[in-house]
Amino acid sequence: MKKTAIISLAIVLVIGVFSGCSSNGQHSPTTITSEPATTEVNNDISTTAWPAITVARPWHDPEFNWEEVSINFPERYSLYGDQDEDWGFERQYRSVYYALSPDDFDSVSHEAYMEWSRSNQYGERTEPLVFQFIKYFDVIFEESERAAKKEYLWHLSWEVNMLHEGHEIFNPYLLYTFNLERINDYYSLDPKRNESARQWLEEWLRTNEPYESYSTFLTVNP
Repeated sequence: MKKTAIISLAIVLVIGVFSGCSSNGQHSPTTITSEPATTEVNNDISTTAWPAITVARPWHDPEFNWEEVSINFPERYSLYGDQDEDWGFERQYRSVYYALSPDDFDSVSHEAYMEWSRSNQYGERTEPLVFQFIKYFDVIFEESERAAKKEYLWHLSWEVNMLHEGHEIFNPYLLYTFNLERINDYYSLDPKRNESARQWLEEWLRTNEPYESYSTFLTVNP
């Protein structure tokens, strides 16, 4: 993937842009969804669900071109209220930090996941659950990127409100920097930490590519 395309994924502040590859190898928009109505309420975001869009070929088709799909991550998310979610602890991060959809990762069998999950119960954490999963199974970047894109397209097809933290998609471009400090800042409920991490990621992607895997990262950074 072109670095310019990767950079755009991390800095655009609204969701819903699909970009395709032109003849010269650069990405150009092919389909754009309309922007949802958004209002600021008590430091939170109130918005309508994002409208569904139609792509030329369904993503379950083996000939579907994943290069055409671009995920754009919002700057802010609407958060669960304290009365809406009983976490059992005082959380510091958005809900995606504690979540994982293992079915989106084809290289990890159900049996292997279940064995791993028995020692990785949900609850208070010091790193994102999906990040720990990626490291343990040494999942390559391309597979994680596709897993995120699958979730993104599924949300679009069901008109899910992706500006709510309960439907946030994990950011593979961030996770594959393997910089845990910045990863935690990005998912923090503290808006200043989040903003700092987003700016850092934008700058990092200007001169770097996401690492291919955790083992690659360890080789380069022994």
